[in-house]
Amino acid sequence: SFVPTAIQWENVKIFACKHALAGIVFAAIEKLPKSQYPDKAVIMHLYAQAEYYKRNYAKHQKVAIKLAQLWETLGVETIVLKGSSIAQYYPNPESRFSCDLDLFAPSGWKEACTQLEQKGIPLVYEVYKEAEFEVDDVYVEFHRYITPIRGNKNLYNFELHLRKLLSKEKEFFEDSLLVK
Repeated sequence: SFVPTAIQWENVKIFACKHALAGIVFAAIEKLPKSQYPDKAVIMHLYAQAEYYKRNYAKHQKVAIKLAQLWETLGVETIVLKGSSIAQYYPNPESRFSCDLDLFAPSGWKEACTQLEQKGIPLVYEVYKEAEFEVDDVYVEFHRYITPIRGNKNLYNFELHLRKLLSKEKEFFEDSLLVK
């Protein structure tokens, strides 16, 4: 037998949904022999979650590219933090869920924020390291710092190290200047 018969599929479903792994679990179930599938309710729930993740991923990608193209006019490079940058390492990148879109500008952050405000997009500056806003129903955290560096020498040094890593060889999403 490929899979033990004593799997508690309801528990697997709950765990997968709680940890945003429904897409990966659904893909794994599809590879099982039909005789070892969970009941239809579990499959349908995981399928629905996996489809939601796909739509969410596509929406985030579209907004990230839209913002990168907008900021390109200012010469501002846009880098994806977390989200789709991490998703590229998944067997199916669309199966990674992200609740928001984290973008980073190594330089030109203030100018990019001003441009958004001039376009009527309200920005929230609750935390010094980022501005928050929504575009096309996607919540965006636009970082000027990767880490909370204020008053912490170790995090400041880590910030410099991360920026150095990000400045090396770059890969871009599709036909855009959006850095993975």
